[in-house]
Amino acid sequence: MNLREARYLDVSLLAVTILVILGIQVFFLIHFNINWDEFYFLSLVFEYSNGTLSRSLQTFHVHLFGWMSSLGWDEIRLILLGRTFMLGCELLTLGFIFLIARNFVDIRLALFGVLCYLASGYVLMHGTSFRADPIITALLMAGIFLLMDKPAGLWKDMAATLAIALAFVISIKSALYAPALLGALVWRTRHDGEVKQRIKVCVGLGLSVSITALIFYLWHRNTLPLGGAKVAARLDSIFSKVLLDDPLWPQREYFLSWIIASWPPMLLLLAGCRFLWQRHDRESTTRLIVSVLFALPILSIFFYRNAYPYFFPFIVAPSMVAVSIGARALTENSSRSYGRSRLAVLVVYMAIHTLVQGYLYSYHHQTGQKEIINAIHSMFQQPTPYIDRNSMISTFPKCGLYMSSWGMENYRKNGKPVFERILEECEPKFLIANAYQLDRAMRAKSSEDKPRELLDEDARVLRSNFIHHWGAIWITGKSFHLDGQPIRFDIPVEGTYTVESSAPVMLDGQRYEDGDYVFLAKGSHVLESTPQQVELRFGRRLPRPDHAPTSPVYFTFLWKIRYLIE
Repeated sequence: MNLREARYLDVSLLAVTILVILGIQVFFLIHFNINWDEFYFLSLVFEYSNGTLSRSLQTFHVHLFGWMSSLGWDEIRLILLGRTFMLGCELLTLGFIFLIARNFVDIRLALFGVLCYLASGYVLMHGTSFRADPIITALLMAGIFLLMDKPAGLWKDMAATLAIALAFVISIKSALYAPALLGALVWRTRHDGEVKQRIKVCVGLGLSVSITALIFYLWHRNTLPLGGAKVAARLDSIFSKVLLDDPLWPQREYFLSWIIASWPPMLLLLAGCRFLWQRHDRESTTRLIVSVLFALPILSIFFYRNAYPYFFPFIVAPSMVAVSIGARALTENSSRSYGRSRLAVLVVYMAIHTLVQGYLYSYHHQTGQKEIINAIHSMFQQPTPYIDRNSMISTFPKCGLYMSSWGMENYRKNGKPVFERILEECEPKFLIANAYQLDRAMRAKSSEDKPRELLDEDARVLRSNFIHHWGAIWITGKSFHLDGQPIRFDIPVEGTYTVESSAPVMLDGQRYEDGDYVFLAKGSHVLESTPQQVELRFGRRLPRPDHAPTSPVYFTFLWKIRYLIE
């Protein structure tokens, strides 16, 4: 077999492996459990279309997906459609990894870098998540490619500026790509003899990106009803929280899991740097600097608070170019046939490892989410205010705080109950206990001062104003154990309620039987009857599934089922 035939076989093996992994990823795109952030990402689109979005930072994506609000689909179908868009973004990212790597290696090794990205930890499951990460990854990699591509030109520079600026206005964490962008500029100016010229290019790009991003942001802010007030304070809060408040290496368990899944690319990255270090010519030194700069964003894992699994497909993309150089070191430091054999072994290993990843996560399905969403939409045909962790019913208006770990830390730090005011102002008709905090609030009697849980007063307010309906769904209502004496109670949510009792009751002087409807205005009411259990449930005999929940709503990022409601 001659060298040309051998390279053709290598390229064919790599291409087939990449296509197989992409096929598996399409399966996960359709069936993989939807993360709470994805529901929240979609809910911002509906807030914008309804004219209620007031947060201007990191919400620019609403202009990209505003058309979704007119489709009339449920949340699952909309998010799957959004994931399909993100698959397109990932394909662009793969293309740019290949094109950038071609500056350093041949077609075969550039494809190997693409494979290493796809087979690295978390990409299979989160590379197409419906959130900002796949979009900004594609935009930033496009910017790096355009800055490095020769010959340079005004149109390429303008396109790179637009891509990078758009990434920054979509998500502030695009700033973590600063070393990789600097690496692109180092490569571009490698033949410029004067340091001043290099600095001029860097400063020029920084200014043009900043101005363009500011224009994008101001336009976006002016489309919002409240204009995005207190931006400076929010920026300072975000910076402090995600970079300074937490101890070093805040998400170490996810990083360790990623290393277990991604050790071949990381070893190759180190091998590539060592390979270039051992060469003493100017070109190799430049390539070493660029490789290190491309890999530096990975170090943000040690201080970035939100380095959860979905963060890794974003942050590791530029480093895969350096991995391609490491693959070159693997083949050049050995005989031709031995180098090809080692490369083939790594390809097969990564393919098998990807299949194992797929198997481990295959039970992270959407069954529990579909059950809840279908149940809610059968109960309420029109958008209805509600309480939950993360805007799971994204097409409905959510009441109250977004119960992320950050949100709960701020809530506990303030130490002020909020749900009595939320019920009074927002009048939520149902609650989804799709978080540990809400489930504990509805079932336990005391938070025992645990930092993850709601304040006792808030838990009491929720328990006294919602009654269990089905699974994780609780309906606005009241539950009483009457002993023959009249009970006076307050109704915070005005509307029609269904009486559920074993014997007739007197409500505000009127007689009602089981199954009767009664309109209750806000304020005080009086209930009396013979000793029995009585429930007043919001709505007119709201339907519920005829079976118990069959699956958890959410799963962990790792390989265990997350605590969730039965």
